[in-house]
Amino acid sequence: MTKIIIDSTCDIPEELRERFSIFVLPLSVILDKKAYRDGVDIQLDDVYEALRGGKTPGTAQISWEETEKLFASVAGAGDDFIYLAFSAAMSGTCHLAEMVRDELRPQYPDRRMEIVDSKGGSMGTGLIAIQLGLMNERGVFFDEMLSECQWMTSHVKYAFTLSDLKCALRGGRLMKTFGNIVSALNIRPVLDVKNGMLHLDRIVRGTKQSLSALADAIANYAGGFDQQIIGMTHADDPTMAATLKKLLLERLPKCTVLCQRIGSVLGVHLGIGGVGVYCLDSRPALYRPL
Repeated sequence: MTKIIIDSTCDIPEELRERFSIFVLPLSVILDKKAYRDGVDIQLDDVYEALRGGKTPGTAQISWEETEKLFASVAGAGDDFIYLAFSAAMSGTCHLAEMVRDELRPQYPDRRMEIVDSKGGSMGTGLIAIQLGLMNERGVFFDEMLSECQWMTSHVKYAFTLSDLKCALRGGRLMKTFGNIVSALNIRPVLDVKNGMLHLDRIVRGTKQSLSALADAIANYAGGFDQQIIGMTHADDPTMAATLKKLLLERLPKCTVLCQRIGSVLGVHLGIGGVGVYCLDSRPALYRPL
């Protein structure tokens, strides 16, 4: 059987993670000089409370020991696995997992252990994980699952905006000069992900225009495949998320929108108030709706 592994940068509704029996490798959140495993030793509410209180948490990649333990447990049980990892361009997590896998291979020569660079994160990765879960339910063979997974990593589209640029500036994800201009003029960045990295697409003035820009971008990406699952995340701002969902359904009434808060690790870097939307730009061969 094929097991699906993600890490805690991948946002997926809990009920779907449980339905598909997906394993999660936690990255770490650094708070008050102490490391906490995301979703294990620290919860999302704790992280957002720290951000709202003016604290500046950091993050760290998955641990070698925990990765080795999970991979060995799955392979030792006689199962193959696909680990859908956070963007290799933004984190060392994917490379670490490859090294762990390579060290374990001599012990499990008959097991398929594949690491796939998602080239993104959040519900962009979540949309792929959901399709892998649906394929698993239908008994799709490993090679077909892997091929579809790799194809989707190049066809997931991202569109998001930030309300509070302090976290992104601190992490070096936006130029400081740009951040100062944004704050002074009340303009919002509209961003996407290209080659696994955060990319500034354009700037607009005010929250209303930024949300319309996100909805327009996703409607454009998904225009040829309008009966798909659209992912949406927000950084502890459900009101903004509800407005964006309404705009999306006006443009793509046949789609299904899954919405949840963005996870702790990415929330630390994006700050309170950000929203993101994720879709596929064309239909995968084995795609299934929920």
